[in-house]
Amino acid sequence: DKRRLVLHFDVNETIMIGDPVSDIGFTTSLNNVIAKMAIVRVSPGAADHYVWHDGSSLDVSQRPPDADVPPLIDSFRLPDGCQRFFEIFRRKKKWPAARFTEAGMPGEIYRPVFEECLSALQWRHAPQAKLEADGQHRFLPAFFHTLRELARQGRDFTVVLRTFGVDLPEVASALAAFADGLHPDFPIEEAIQDRIKRLRPNDADAQWALRRVDRSDINSAIQLCQYAAHLGKEGLGSDLSDAKGVLPAVLKVVDEALITKLVSAQSVLGIRDDYFFWTGHAHRPEAGKPLWITTNDSLVQHIFFDDNIHDKANDSIVAVRASAPVGDSSGSCFHSVSGEATRQLEGCLLVKAQPTVAIRQMDYFLDEIRRCEENFSLMVQDGKLTTLLQPSV
Repeated sequence: DKRRLVLHFDVNETIMIGDPVSDIGFTTSLNNVIAKMAIVRVSPGAADHYVWHDGSSLDVSQRPPDADVPPLIDSFRLPDGCQRFFEIFRRKKKWPAARFTEAGMPGEIYRPVFEECLSALQWRHAPQAKLEADGQHRFLPAFFHTLRELARQGRDFTVVLRTFGVDLPEVASALAAFADGLHPDFPIEEAIQDRIKRLRPNDADAQWALRRVDRSDINSAIQLCQYAAHLGKEGLGSDLSDAKGVLPAVLKVVDEALITKLVSAQSVLGIRDDYFFWTGHAHRPEAGKPLWITTNDSLVQHIFFDDNIHDKANDSIVAVRASAPVGDSSGSCFHSVSGEATRQLEGCLLVKAQPTVAIRQMDYFLDEIRRCEENFSLMVQDGKLTTLLQPSV
């Protein structure tokens, strides 16, 4: 029998291209995700001190017309000395990642990829506000394809939507439309209707927010809360020392073991993570979006998809927290896993999402789930998973 899956999906630039709520346009977002797969390396004598990973010039005016285009790289670990164009040029005025594939920009050579993605995301049906915006899919078709295929396979799974932003109501509305059979590209056959209906979130399902009791302390206790209304753009606020401005929660889950049970037991859940806590603690692994793992439970596998998962031990958007039995297993406590261990868990519990690939390959998420399941089984058998889930020192 297949193990139960708990699938955590980041929203922006993982399953959604463009974020109208945050004023990130569709074409800007699409340029960004392609720029994250375009790889450069340092070359002191070159324009802006960088060349493509194959050694060719970033300046399109200096490239021979018949020059080969350096392949985009979708792997988590990059060749030695290489970095992602997006990370280097994200905010540089000369070659901003937001305009990556425009004429005259270094990514002009990848414009055919941009056009292919643009075509794949074109909405070809009557307007459907919950699923499309300005003639484009709001959410990657591969996301809905994944859910329908898992239901067809009879898999037992949970969908957890994770975001730093204010887009949970929007995503929940789209997921509800899909579960109601309203997505014209993904009709739901009678045999799986009951399984898909389980994925229809109610208002409360998408109204969870995560907070630490003392936000100034990176090791503070974690709570999962519901508030009377969705948090605004500022979330819980940028001042981590300000305890007075915290809204009173109408519902709290204050024990991480209970949070884990809630997340695993639901069919669908939406969690607003604390962006300012993560940035206020310098992006350290312990400050990211928590991923709760029960160390000795091989019947449940969590997989977290996020486009900002990095191959860095001191910078992680996901905070892996593992439990260890306490005493006679009457309870459990959770601890942070080290950044180095977190890095090694990519391909097992974490996936650096590549939306450019997901747009062009409908089975992308399914293939990554398969990869993670295979690696999970191997790491359980050889004991590596238990070793990696030890407390950070």
